[in-house]
Amino acid sequence: PSAPRLLVDGSTNPSTVFDGLGARSVDGGITFMSITPPPGASSSSSTIAVDLTGTLYVAVAGQGNYRSRDHAQTWTAIGSFIPPWSFEAFGPAVNSIVPAGSTGTLYATTNQIGTAPGWPPGSASTSGFVTKLSADGSSIVYSTYLRGHASMESYVDYAAEPGVFLMQNWISAIAIDAAGNATVAGGTRAVDLPTAIPAQAASAGLADAFVTTISADGSKLNYSTYFGGSQDDGALAAALDSQGNAIFAGQTWSGDFPVPGGVELPFSYGNVFVVKLATGPPA
Repeated sequence: PSAPRLLVDGSTNPSTVFDGLGARSVDGGITFMSITPPPGASSSSSTIAVDLTGTLYVAVAGQGNYRSRDHAQTWTAIGSFIPPWSFEAFGPAVNSIVPAGSTGTLYATTNQIGTAPGWPPGSASTSGFVTKLSADGSSIVYSTYLRGHASMESYVDYAAEPGVFLMQNWISAIAIDAAGNATVAGGTRAVDLPTAIPAQAASAGLADAFVTTISADGSKLNYSTYFGGSQDDGALAAALDSQGNAIFAGQTWSGDFPVPGGVELPFSYGNVFVVKLATGPPA
């Protein structure tokens, strides 16, 4: 997000001109004086808009929205389009604000790429996909997305995390059973990933691992589940045992990662996990 270089408030005569969030002109842009932006705001980390009455609106990345009715002399917090960031790292941000006339109603566009002031782009709004080709490669048997909507939550990017953990939805591994069903494993930050007969019906927070089995003709999900704790988790490898149960391995940054019936070692960030689910024989 970034404030426009010059913003013109035509409700005054002469027009008031704002040079981002750094300076204001009350004589139509001939001379400028410095202004104090809202807490945490800057022209590089915020976006700004003005309505027909001259009310200014500013969205500050990771913090919330502010309003000024006296041409940026004082500011009032007015909530947020997206949740305030829980972490001082990556999170979504407002790209633009569009006031609806003079009613105080605002519309906004948000990105689905994690950003932070001075940091490179973070979690790209990616989707997993699975495509099955005919034996001779001449046609597509089926092709489907596997994803949920991008999360609006902020998160910490740990230095030791695999690069895919920066994504919103990703597939890291695939295994095919004798009936041609495809089991894929990966991770998601979405809270609405499709599930079917799940061992864990909902996201436990931030990124969770997931395992999904797609029928041989691509017409349905035989099985799909989240699996993880309250921080970042993701599957990086998958296999099937002789009974068709899914086995997947990955890394976790969650101290509350579920370990039913397993061996729990002392927790540290980036612990490796191996999970076997009773997904059952091929459908």
